[in-house]
Amino acid sequence: MNSERTILVTGATGLQGGAVARRLLGDGWRVRALTRDPASPRARKLAASGAVPVAGDLDDEASLLAACTGAHGVFSVQDFWEHGFDAEVRQGCNLVDAARAAGVKHFVYASVGGAARTAGLGISHFETKALIEQRLIASGLAYTIFRPVSFLENFTQEPVLKRMFQRKAIWFPFPADRPFQLLAVEDEADLVAAAFRDPDAFVGLAMEIASDERRLSELAGLVSRALGEEIGFRDVPLDEFDAFARRTEAAGLVAATKVGRSLVPQLRWNQTAPIGGWAADLGEVRRLAPSLRSVEAWVASIDWTALREAYAPTVEPAPTVAGSPAR
Repeated sequence: MNSERTILVTGATGLQGGAVARRLLGDGWRVRALTRDPASPRARKLAASGAVPVAGDLDDEASLLAACTGAHGVFSVQDFWEHGFDAEVRQGCNLVDAARAAGVKHFVYASVGGAARTAGLGISHFETKALIEQRLIASGLAYTIFRPVSFLENFTQEPVLKRMFQRKAIWFPFPADRPFQLLAVEDEADLVAAAFRDPDAFVGLAMEIASDERRLSELAGLVSRALGEEIGFRDVPLDEFDAFARRTEAAGLVAATKVGRSLVPQLRWNQTAPIGGWAADLGEVRRLAPSLRSVEAWVASIDWTALREAYAPTVEPAPTVAGSPAR
């Protein structure tokens, strides 16, 4: 396989990595999709799209070195929500070290908006990414760091949709009348592809990225028009969100609790800082990726009617909100 056209993509069975893999394949790159099980249904689906699933584990340094060897570039994203704080840092740093040992030419890392500006606020899933950023910058690799703001796709996750259709409102702990930066995952993929295509414009950059900036009440209005029914917006008090997370903990819903309780410090920061704490320079991002989607374009791309049919709620959903970076 020609290393000059090969990119190793982690998280390729997830939201971010999957979008990046598809975009790189469309640009003519050869994509290696790191997976613990190349025979899994998701890995087979990737193979059908043209990617090459390669066995590897982010906790297995030898497997990472093998996966990186011969690759021109690496796209790195880790799953904090599944593995936790220490594992995310360990796995992210393992991949940096393997890429350096393998002589990778360009390493693109998906961090999070605010990672460099929130030290000491107790936002654990930001702090982990800041540590990985530090390891990457110190590694000597040619790097690009993208720091995504809140993903629009978080509004189409099952728990969010169930609550929205049940309550006829988007629930999110943020004032309805204040602007909030949002990112479509396909726009992140476009930026990653642009970075590999034109490294001279991107190597050494560490930048916050967003597609658009809108009031969340505007988003609710756009969804209402797409559905043909009224969908409102409710600014959920943080103490109400935290109380719901505590109830799920008492009920033994550990996964929901981990997500919900870990988000509270971030959501507090979102509420108190301008534009939700995010700081993407939309003019600069659009200069680098002119095809960025508006919120209107993103809403128009979603089959909301099908989502309504699929997610008619039967029980109260877990407290997932749209403030966590999608993985």
